[in-house]
Amino acid sequence: MALPIRPLSDIHGFDRGTPVDRYYIERFLKLNSALIRGSAAELKDDGYVRRFGGSAVTKCEIIDIDRSNARATLLADLTVRRSLPQERFDCVICTQAVQFFTSIESALGNFWQSIRPGGALLLTAPAVGRLSVSIPGIDYWRLNPPGVRLLFDSWDGEVTITSFGNMRACLAMLLGEAAEELTQEELETQDPAFPLISCVVAYRGERAGQDRV
Repeated sequence: MALPIRPLSDIHGFDRGTPVDRYYIERFLKLNSALIRGSAAELKDDGYVRRFGGSAVTKCEIIDIDRSNARATLLADLTVRRSLPQERFDCVICTQAVQFFTSIESALGNFWQSIRPGGALLLTAPAVGRLSVSIPGIDYWRLNPPGVRLLFDSWDGEVTITSFGNMRACLAMLLGEAAEELTQEELETQDPAFPLISCVVAYRGERAGQDRV
């Protein structure tokens, strides 16, 4: 089987359908949608909070470092200590963003302090993927589950780390294929040896209720 030298899509498959990593991100958030409630926050926009939290969300903040983002309600450099307010959120969603942070540990510290006791951080990170087309100069990291476990070693609360993907899904992501171009078997087979994304549910302190991944 001959593979192309150049990807089929330069924008991760968006022009062909749903990027494969987005398919898994949305599955992860749907599984944990009960945690998206009360006062919630998301980076860049509030699409996932609104979609998966729905009426359970009473207030949503959009966090961004970019002052040109007119929708941002909270401007913050997450690598600067105490850049987020203390104990404001019941849930924070951070998807496919930590690879751009010069200090992931500092960002996690900010997330922890901003979450109320019993609240949760829902985080995803790429384990496989091309460098960002729009901002390649600051696309620093790819994170597999054992590496993510090390990053969360100092997190004060229950942490569950999972992954989604398999060899075929990883190839599709690199090729720029969309999820719609794969079979259900190719999408749903999960092989820990070939993670496409790493996923984290991290509670601050004791978890509230019986929510789980």
